[in-house]
Amino acid sequence: MLTELPALPLLAGCCLALAFAGEGVPLLPALLAALLAALGLLLLGTDRFDPDWWPALGLIALFIVGGAVLLVARTEAPGPLPARVGGVGTVVEEREWGAGRALVVALEGTRYLTTVFPVQSVPEGERIRIEGRIRPLEETRSGFSPRRYWGARGVAGEIDAEKIRPAGKRALSLHSWRSLLRRRIDLVLPPLVRGHLLAVLLGVRDPALTDFNARLGTVHLLAVSGFHVGLVALLGYLLFGWSAAGLGATSLLLWGYVLLTGAAPSALRAAVMLQLFLVGVQLGRGWTVANAVAAAGVLLLLVEPFLFWSVGWRLSMLAALSLSLLAGTPLPRYGKTLLVSPVAWSATAGTIASVFGAVPLAGLLVNLVAVPVYTLLLPLAVICSVPALLGLPGGTAVAGVAEQAFAFWMGGASALPVLLPWELQCGTLLHLVTAATLALLLAARLRLGGIRALLLLGSFLAATVAATL
Repeated sequence: MLTELPALPLLAGCCLALAFAGEGVPLLPALLAALLAALGLLLLGTDRFDPDWWPALGLIALFIVGGAVLLVARTEAPGPLPARVGGVGTVVEEREWGAGRALVVALEGTRYLTTVFPVQSVPEGERIRIEGRIRPLEETRSGFSPRRYWGARGVAGEIDAEKIRPAGKRALSLHSWRSLLRRRIDLVLPPLVRGHLLAVLLGVRDPALTDFNARLGTVHLLAVSGFHVGLVALLGYLLFGWSAAGLGATSLLLWGYVLLTGAAPSALRAAVMLQLFLVGVQLGRGWTVANAVAAAGVLLLLVEPFLFWSVGWRLSMLAALSLSLLAGTPLPRYGKTLLVSPVAWSATAGTIASVFGAVPLAGLLVNLVAVPVYTLLLPLAVICSVPALLGLPGGTAVAGVAEQAFAFWMGGASALPVLLPWELQCGTLLHLVTAATLALLLAARLRLGGIRALLLLGSFLAATVAATL
């Protein structure tokens, strides 16, 4: 592990420190437990320990301690906030929030949250003049925490707005382009194409599509994730190739898509991982995919520690890490192909059930078909939508081709849950399934013997119990 997956113990240490501290464990015990668990993982995953590796081991331990202290400190101690703010800001995010609308406003280099009545909804990209008092975001140790939720989106505090009014012409920005594209998609595209494009291009979910895919266990295909970022990277490879200029163009395409989606945490993780891979290709160095996933996770946490509590980031990390470990196992190719859906389901079951209350077993079956189907349907929807979005003659008819394709798929897919109609409820058991899946995949990836594999499995299960109870 020290030579192939050195970023994995670092990711494990940082995540465990955040998990323990987030449950109220004091810093020193949380840090000590995370360090011991990460070093234990490193030693269990190393076949032969060379004495010359002591400096490298010490350096990794130092990074774990330093990274964990930095991350926990930034989540536990909010930065100083002014008592009041006033000025012109830009709405960078707008969404439903309870009985009203939530606005994230970028004002003087800082992001603030404010809530308004539905009739006051302000589109993303609009400039507003806002005045009011600042208060910290609410923090809770259990259940939903506004501070963690909005902190993952870079929000520093909440404005109790006393005045909100338009502030002149809309500024030309990425946010205004997102708002323009959203309105255009809403106006000219048929329902199924509209819902899918809003989800995968702008990160806006359609409630009906979300409910349908939640019943199938395929809701992750609507969330901006590594799956969609991978499709964009594949498009870049097909268009530009592997030359230096081609890799640069692919990188621009990749990050352009991530910014268009609103920099969703899952998309950021995938983009950082793919960028590390592209840099490795350019430098002529082989990158272990699982190590790139772990390194991307650590980098994003260092930028924004609250991402640890983002459901999208967790699902993306768990799915990417489990599948990258599966890819590195000595199993034959057909065996890996058959295991993709069960592995992804098992690795994400605990987190999905925590959000939706249960996880459908149908996902084990449906995802075997859904992933290749959406690999074809989503690019088809984008291509067929371009004429309508540009206002070209016949554009609506072309978009109708993709609409019929989605309708055909959804009609057939709706019958699949009948074969596995059961659901598993939220609980520690599903989190243990996730831990066992990752432990067994890591043991297979590192070719560990029976005793060490059992010790690794036991340590993963123990850490999961400690972090969730």
